[in-house]
Amino acid sequence: MHIGIDTLGMRIGDTGGLQIYTKELISALAAIDQQNQYTIFVHHDAGDYYGVSAPNFCYVKCPVSHQYLKLTLLWRNLFFYSFLKQFNIDVLHFPANQGVLFVPCPFVITVHDAISFKAASSVTAFYDRKFWQGAIRRGAMQSSYVITVSETSKTDILEHIRIPEGKIKVIYNGLPSFMLSPPKFLPSMSQSYILWVGRTASHKNLIRLIQAYHFLVNKKGLGHLLYLVGMKGTYYSKIIEKVKELGLKQHIMFIENPSFSQLKSFYEKASLFVFPSLIEGFGLPLLEAMSCGTPVVASNCSAPKEISGDAAYFVDPEDVEDIADGMWQVLNDSSLRQRLIEKGYIRAKQFSWENCALQTVKIYEKVVQS
Repeated sequence: MHIGIDTLGMRIGDTGGLQIYTKELISALAAIDQQNQYTIFVHHDAGDYYGVSAPNFCYVKCPVSHQYLKLTLLWRNLFFYSFLKQFNIDVLHFPANQGVLFVPCPFVITVHDAISFKAASSVTAFYDRKFWQGAIRRGAMQSSYVITVSETSKTDILEHIRIPEGKIKVIYNGLPSFMLSPPKFLPSMSQSYILWVGRTASHKNLIRLIQAYHFLVNKKGLGHLLYLVGMKGTYYSKIIEKVKELGLKQHIMFIENPSFSQLKSFYEKASLFVFPSLIEGFGLPLLEAMSCGTPVVASNCSAPKEISGDAAYFVDPEDVEDIADGMWQVLNDSSLRQRLIEKGYIRAKQFSWENCALQTVKIYEKVVQS
């Protein structure tokens, strides 16, 4: 088979789930498949971002920059069809939620979640929201197969996009490989901290997390800081307003876009990891925290419950007091902490990119054979 992978639908350098999924999948495919030919379509300024060199892997630089996503989007929909025709691709994979208008070969699309449908406020502009909903819906309906990353996402996609259930295949993500590398240790912390990792969007439920933290600081005398680590999203200004309103500027630390090595160190030094999202497609930070031996408090709904199994303390994400109680319980009950740590190590090992790649190749084969 000649397999194409279109990486043009995302920005290089971000540390979000789309970037991790695409990089890890390409790396795992190179490790497990030496028979099929792969052509990876990348931005002209991608450099060595994907870091995979194998005899059956070829990188094609396209005349677009990852710094200009709207121009890239325009080029993909107007010119990618004729550009692709010269490569005789048997099956094309769009790994980042949306494809293009016209494709000269069968294709597979990975739709990671239905957040643009279910959590509309996370995509603030009305026209942006409608565009992404349309792009995801069109790609899913036109594809030969839809890959998604959890049973939760499968249910959500079927709720909002009219496609046959048999067309969707759930293939779990793996534990990111940077979690297996030695961390770049941060300066020693003089104060213990609770950790959250992600992008500041409304569905991440950070307002309630901050309110729960405020309750513990003021009512329980909690001495831990709260570290919010990751990418600034559309909801960042509201988070800042809430922190100021509650007088927590000296208690809550924002760390933007740390390196993967630094991120691992943040996990390892945290007393507790909290993930109170209202909706998720998967939740890679859950596995990252578990693999570092950090006990996890997570939402009792959506993908966090599915992915965590029995390795997290679950709370109602819409109940501030329940979030606060869960954090307090795990911080102060040593036997509960140890049980969560042990179960977390076991749970994180159950997710591998090798398995993800093996199942993905089977989807490619089904498309070509049909």
